[in-house]
Amino acid sequence: MKHKLKDTNVTLLVGFSLLLALMVTQMVASTSEMLSMRNQLDYVVNQKLVKSQLAQVMLDASRERVVLLMMMQYEDDPFKRDDLQLRFQRHAEKFMLAREKLYAMELTDLERKKLMESVTYATVSAEAMNQILETVMEGQELTIEQREATAHLMRERVIPARLKVGELMMEMGWIAGEGGELLVEEAEQGDQQIWNLMGILGGAIFITSLGIIWVVYGRIMDSSSELHTINRELDHAASHDELTGLYNRRTFSDLLDKAIHRTGFYQEKLAILYLDLDGFKAVNDNYGHNSGDLVLQWVSKHFLKQVRDDDVVARLGGDEFAILLSHIHSEASVDNVVERILKGLSVPLLLDQGEAIPIGVSIGVAFFPLHGRDQDTLLLQADHAMYAAKKSGRRRVAFATDPKEGLPP
Repeated sequence: MKHKLKDTNVTLLVGFSLLLALMVTQMVASTSEMLSMRNQLDYVVNQKLVKSQLAQVMLDASRERVVLLMMMQYEDDPFKRDDLQLRFQRHAEKFMLAREKLYAMELTDLERKKLMESVTYATVSAEAMNQILETVMEGQELTIEQREATAHLMRERVIPARLKVGELMMEMGWIAGEGGELLVEEAEQGDQQIWNLMGILGGAIFITSLGIIWVVYGRIMDSSSELHTINRELDHAASHDELTGLYNRRTFSDLLDKAIHRTGFYQEKLAILYLDLDGFKAVNDNYGHNSGDLVLQWVSKHFLKQVRDDDVVARLGGDEFAILLSHIHSEASVDNVVERILKGLSVPLLLDQGEAIPIGVSIGVAFFPLHGRDQDTLLLQADHAMYAAKKSGRRRVAFATDPKEGLPP
């Protein structure tokens, strides 16, 4: 039983260890996928989206410079013109700073090509704008010829170059945005993969759990069956004589007490046979205790064969036995049992060694309720009758009263 329980504990330990391992695997795999998805999203934020923002800064700065340059051409107030020039320079710095940041980032071949093209057009635009700026910032009111010259530069070089730069910046921003959307889509796919993985691992855990439950249930049922068997064996050992397998004195006393109450309630009769083997001490002395045990086992089987299934045969101790005969209606039925017992023991018992051992028995009989209404009185009356049988010559039967008187009608 202890071995079974140990096996069950080992099974539980292994099973729950496996479950724990699966759960840890699921957590590690899910965490890894989540970190991968987070890294992808970080890349979207720190790379693709940043590229889009820088391209937008360059586009806005380029547009603002053209607007400010046109405003300076028609501004006669030198102080306001200086202020516009400062703003013009700030936007130029923004443009160049954004461009340098883009240069420093990891660019695709297509992005780098677009950026180089925008620098080329920005250089053309910057040269023309510097020519216009020098004319505007001379400090004098522009002549008609100067206004026409600056307007010509704006139309032919600045605005077309600026538009091309803007077109390229917008295209770069679109390219970056497209890449970001692609990575978001990939991240969503990664998220779906996580759920798929969790579903697979969850299914594996569920199936493993069912397997463990089945194994544990089987172990428990086996242990329960074994416990039931052990309990039956313990109950049998507590109620039966170990050597002969007959009921022991305590159980016989309980059964006799119940039979007396039942018989008294239904106004029936029962008989107690008190049996003591004749010359059994000589068997132990002459043939040994092993042979004596064989004799006890043999006579026990003989007693059982001579009674009904619901009658009770018990070994009270040593070579003393008792038989409880219930539901008897006449003395003749008891006489038949006694006669069969005595006849069966009239032939010596042949041992394996070839020794023939003569076995005899003296029997005392008491009836309920004629000789007593409680078990102590009945057993005492039957015991006295048994000793009377021994004194009369052994291998005999004696009744608690004169047998000729019989049972009451």
